[in-house]
Amino acid sequence: MLALFLGCLTLLTPVASATLALLDPLRRRSAGRGNKVKVTSAQGAAQLKPGIPECFVLTGTRSDAWNTLPNETIGTIFLVRNNDGALTAFQAICPHQGCDVSYLPAECRFFCPCHKANFQADGSRVKGDSGPVCRDLDALEVEVRDGEVWVDYKKFRTGLDRKEEA
Repeated sequence: MLALFLGCLTLLTPVASATLALLDPLRRRSAGRGNKVKVTSAQGAAQLKPGIPECFVLTGTRSDAWNTLPNETIGTIFLVRNNDGALTAFQAICPHQGCDVSYLPAECRFFCPCHKANFQADGSRVKGDSGPVCRDLDALEVEVRDGEVWVDYKKFRTGLDRKEEA
């Protein structure tokens, strides 16, 4: 009986270690919701022309199951300085199919080349547009602290009429 007990106890250690190693990525993923990323300095943001979106490529630490990759490109956003000086950030991904959206300065609008959808400079859908019905461009939280502009970078599911984090 004692030998059986000690044998089970001996087996329990590697099984518990393997289980914890297997479930570790799930624990890390749920702990890391939201990703504050530095966009530019406050001086750089002050130089933005009011109402004209400026494209920024974001770099930061990207993590997957067991790897952490520093200084990786994690996404692209458009940063807009409003007339009152406040900053607004938009995801540069179309909410319909996930294509990259570009800004057309001559027409003061965003454009998705995949399905010809148009968005106004404030991120809202152009009324009467012939593109498929979807939501406005996804806005992101912007924070100015210690002379730097930070954005809470998130990706959202495409093809939905509501904003849902991926």
